[in-house]
Amino acid sequence: MTQSHRPRAGRRTGLLAAAVAASLGLTAVALNAPSAVSAEAAPAPAAPAPAAAGAAPAPGEVVVDETFTAPALPAGWAAVEGDWKVEGGRLVGTSANSGQQSRITFGRHLDDFRIEATARFETVQDGARWTALGLDVPASGATPWSIATMRTGTTAANGLEFARRTPANAWNVTDTAAAPTAAGTGRDVRIAVEVHGTTARWIFDGKEVMRTTQVARSADGGQALVVNGAKVSFDDLKVTALAPAGRLRPAGAPLTVFAHRGASSAAPENTLVSDEIARRGGAEWIENDVQPSKDGVPYVLHDDTVDRTTDGKGRIRDLTAAQLDTLDAGSGSAPSTPAPASPPWPPSWRTCAPAAATCCWRSRASTAATRSPGSSRRCATRG
Repeated sequence: MTQSHRPRAGRRTGLLAAAVAASLGLTAVALNAPSAVSAEAAPAPAAPAPAAAGAAPAPGEVVVDETFTAPALPAGWAAVEGDWKVEGGRLVGTSANSGQQSRITFGRHLDDFRIEATARFETVQDGARWTALGLDVPASGATPWSIATMRTGTTAANGLEFARRTPANAWNVTDTAAAPTAAGTGRDVRIAVEVHGTTARWIFDGKEVMRTTQVARSADGGQALVVNGAKVSFDDLKVTALAPAGRLRPAGAPLTVFAHRGASSAAPENTLVSDEIARRGGAEWIENDVQPSKDGVPYVLHDDTVDRTTDGKGRIRDLTAAQLDTLDAGSGSAPSTPAPASPPWPPSWRTCAPAAATCCWRSRASTAATRSPGSSRRCATRG
């Protein structure tokens, strides 16, 4: 072992009510984070020669590589809480209850790295119990620390998470996603997280599931494993130093197609029709613009006025929802295009109303959800 760390459009509905997601089965996602494209993780390059003691490891250098063949805990690993032992060629961590964050720390501080391991839930108290890869954890295990969490019920909306345990021992969950398959119990899953400063991507059994830009980092935190209300075994754990993340798409990485205001070259922009054409045409993401009415109801519209894209006139913020619902946003420019009515924007979403926003939607069937631009990164406010 080397240890060197998401208007109404029709004859009377002109504006597309901002329930595009509810009608089409789209999920709101972060605009200012990179798209989470499912892709096989690229294999790490051949490891260079180890760095000298105290020197920063070279990109590709494996700094922790543990298969747990020895009967004792690896040298330099510190069991902070809970029961940790090597058993049957695997590291086994046990947490007695949901209130115990059993953790073991190891490795060194790295700005850019990949941590991966084979994990298996042996027993769990319930489907909400979890294990985690520690991304920035002090050697002492003291708070605060940042982790990438996997629940045994991984297909739940929060089956995977990026989270931080604060100095006050409270949770700050920044990002959640559902894994493509269930981890369950008694099944090995390969989990990995690639970290570049405060950004990271969650990889579940070779498929990238989510990204974040909110990993809280410290000056000296290393890596760790955490178990909560479960018994979990680990094998083939590896930490690899990575090169700093560039702004260019990595060689061989798949392209991501965004439909700007839906398929706006084929149908009236920002309408259910344009969004549906984009979805059927294979766009992976759909971008829509959200503006509030005078009485605070969100509508999908790009401009400050309704003049260009509807048969009405005036600033959208000077018009009530009742007035906006009489406008036509489609038949004038595309009379042959059917324009289905859309359901009303759910009341729980109307926290987006105080400010205009630009939102991107994942073009796939799933439960639609969004949050206030002021409290999440689902939408980006623009005035």
